[in-house]
Amino acid sequence: MHPGGVGYSDTPTFGGFGPKSPCSDHAMELGDMEAAFVGNLARYCMALGSIPRHSLRGLWWVNGECKGISTTGPQAIQGLINHLIYWAPYIIGTEGVDDLLRAGEETRWYSERLSPQETERWVGIEEAERITGRKARTIRRWKEEGWIETLDDSWGVMYSRNGLETVLAAMNGKRTSNLPNGQAVLH
Repeated sequence: MHPGGVGYSDTPTFGGFGPKSPCSDHAMELGDMEAAFVGNLARYCMALGSIPRHSLRGLWWVNGECKGISTTGPQAIQGLINHLIYWAPYIIGTEGVDDLLRAGEETRWYSERLSPQETERWVGIEEAERITGRKARTIRRWKEEGWIETLDDSWGVMYSRNGLETVLAAMNGKRTSNLPNGQAVLH
């Protein structure tokens, strides 16, 4: 490894200067915060008996508090997430859960700002074609003309779902306003 080369960081690590993870530290921390929310919410609700017990494997615990995801990865906690989704009405009705839910909502808000492509607000070209019924060429032209908000990142170009729907509504509105008695022509 050469100083200043790929995978080298001038930031001190536990072992001195050396390789740095290719992942964003902020993304990893937000991932841990989201996993901590899931773990702490589940443990709290199970302790009060508002939801049935479920395995908490896959989470990193310190002194009874969830700090994030363990080295087993997100696959290990998917069952717990599904469990919480199923019991959501009972979770919401659990006394004292409001602060946990607010913290989880705030963490999710930051995660969506860091990785907007993971939200339903942004779609790839295939989904944009499905939503609009138009070909990729047309959607790219809308982008070039500035009609649709886009996000260009390492995943490629992502299109605003709301922007696509707004352009379609405007086009459909224009078509119906040009016809007698508001009749629409559908293509």
